[in-house]
Amino acid sequence: MVVSSSRADPRSGEARYAALDWLRAMATLGVFVFHSGAPYVARDWHFSSESKSFALTIWNASLLVWIMPLFFTISGASMGFALRIHSPCDFVVERLRRLLVPLLFGIFVMAPPQVYVERLSRHQFEGSFLAFYPHYFNAPYLEIGGAGNFAWMGLHLWYLQALLIMSLLCLPLFLVVERNWKAQWSGESRRWLRRPATMFLLALPIGAIEWLFGNVGLGGWNMLAYPIFFAYGFILAQSPTAINVVKRSAPLALPLAVFATILLLWRVLDRGPVAYAQYDPRWLAVLYAFAGWCWVVALVGLAYRFFNRGYPALSRLSKLLLPIYILHQTVIVIIAYLVYRNALGVFDKYLMVLSSSAMVAILLCAGVIGKFRGPVANRVGIC
Repeated sequence: MVVSSSRADPRSGEARYAALDWLRAMATLGVFVFHSGAPYVARDWHFSSESKSFALTIWNASLLVWIMPLFFTISGASMGFALRIHSPCDFVVERLRRLLVPLLFGIFVMAPPQVYVERLSRHQFEGSFLAFYPHYFNAPYLEIGGAGNFAWMGLHLWYLQALLIMSLLCLPLFLVVERNWKAQWSGESRRWLRRPATMFLLALPIGAIEWLFGNVGLGGWNMLAYPIFFAYGFILAQSPTAINVVKRSAPLALPLAVFATILLLWRVLDRGPVAYAQYDPRWLAVLYAFAGWCWVVALVGLAYRFFNRGYPALSRLSKLLLPIYILHQTVIVIIAYLVYRNALGVFDKYLMVLSSSAMVAILLCAGVIGKFRGPVANRVGIC
């Protein structure tokens, strides 16, 4: 579908796809910025610099609050739109092609250099990458600095694996919801959806998971929280009423998100960077869930209010987002390792890694991968 450069009707498919494209680009930029700073924050990573930055630690902690919740919410909405134009069988085939193939590429091509750099920087291996590659299959990679090398989840591509599993498991339920939404979800249900407080009450299940199980998990969240964001995104795709409520709630959700995030980081990081992402006592985990959901409501609502316009540049950028996501962390790890002996300060190194890796990843995607991508409907892609 070609999105017109004129302002689209917010209720139209063009406006919905344009808003999702803007959000997808924002989330991809966020994860790029996050991983560029990862070598310099107070937590272990695939390559960690000896010099740390408390400011970057705070910055990265704030990004963790909203990046992956937004990704999974967009993914749920895109699945809802995809089921309108694909049969269940076609949808499964498309998901396998769009998610499983890049995941396998990441596991066998993009992850090994990261593990290699990790082993070099920790003095766990000496030799060339070609000498290391056979050792890549010695045992499953389970933790940073561990003994295993085989990154069965693709390291940063765990998102693709989780999304694939989630999509296939949720498909039967979502088909029932999609086919019966208008018939079953009416009357009192629609009146409940119209209430402004509804959007904020939806944070309760997420808060319950973070309270009960903690936030230790990939992407800074408990893995059980992601299916909830995913389901909420799917509901947004089914209900114009829900989208309108999100749009009306955004002006309140934004200051609440900012306030909750500042309060959270102040309480968590007041002991110094060593306390990064440790949300004790448990009420801080609930505050974390509330802040994350408020960010999602604010960003989605503002996108549907003000960014429901498509541009040719946005359409071209959308085709590069998945390749950029696949390549970016490998490029960042390699460049961070190459510049770590440089005499520059931490923040200067961060800017060098961010700018250089962005340039390399974009050029690789645009110049190589982009030539092999067919006319894929990116609007119903991974996000």
